Amino acid sequence: MDRTTRKTALTLKQQRFVDAYLGDAHGNATLAAREAGYQGNDVTLQATGSDLVYHPLVSSEIERQKAALRRKTGVTREWLTERTQQLINDAAADGAHGPVTKGLELLAKLHGLLETKGKLDISVAHRVEALDGLDVEELRVIVAAYRESQKMLPAPAQGDG
Repeated sequence: MDRTTRKTALTLKQQRFVDAYLGDAHGNATLAAREAGYQGNDVTLQATGSDLVYHPLVSSEIERQKAALRRKTGVTREWLTERTQQLINDAAADGAHGPVTKGLELLAKLHGLLETKGKLDISVAHRVEALDGLDVEELRVIVAAYRESQKMLPAPAQGDG
């Protein structure tokens, strides 16, 4: 194969990665790389998993399979957003701060605003596509839920000094 020939199919190992990533690894690229048979220590597997997730053929296959599952189940981003917002509002009305926070975290993850470890993802380079997929109303829902959660938080404790 020369440089002008493009690969259009996943390797067996890449397909195993996709299957693991969408299956038992639950979106954990490091674990999926290990389950797919890639070798190395945790740091190496983390890098391999990250590279695979952003590999054009692999990411296309992941998205294709996710889309097929969404069509099969009828669950859409909009439905999840609306349902989570309802649950947040119900929990807020009951004064339950924990479920409100969890609901906001789920919304942020749903819309690609949090990394899987729960850290706020401020790196624009890898999240532009996720943000491009949101419409104005989806962004408004996230902002409104965040603002509502801030109203319910207790005031910061004042120190003696």
